[in-house]
Amino acid sequence: MTGYAIWLGTTDRKTLYGALVLQVTGIYAIAGMFGAWNSNNLAPSYKRATGIVMGFVATNLGGILSTWLFPTTERPRFLRGTRTLLGLTVAMAALIVCNSVYLFFMNKKKAKAMKEGQHPEVFGKGDQRLDFKYMI
Repeated sequence: MTGYAIWLGTTDRKTLYGALVLQVTGIYAIAGMFGAWNSNNLAPSYKRATGIVMGFVATNLGGILSTWLFPTTERPRFLRGTRTLLGLTVAMAALIVCNSVYLFFMNKKKAKAMKEGQHPEVFGKGDQRLDFKYMI
């Protein structure tokens, strides 16, 4: 997010290069973390495999989207594409926060049910089991 915001806010070449470094390192760092978080919060194995594939599908759609977001006619700044990526990054961060809050409350709900002595499969199987703890 910071890299995109800096890119939009300056025309200094050295600062633009620094913003580009922040963009690339941020995107590559989050991809691995998202994959691990996604797969660790899904069970059983068929649900986990589907979630991993859907994560890769969503990230690879970016390659298709970039064809229209970054036309050569808008070079060298690509402001429309950068604004779109900034908006998508902000939306992703907001959804991550919302999902973390949801998982936190689901873990609390499961812990409470376990303390009350309910059977681990009372809500279902896989990640719905009471003894399955979501990674926040």
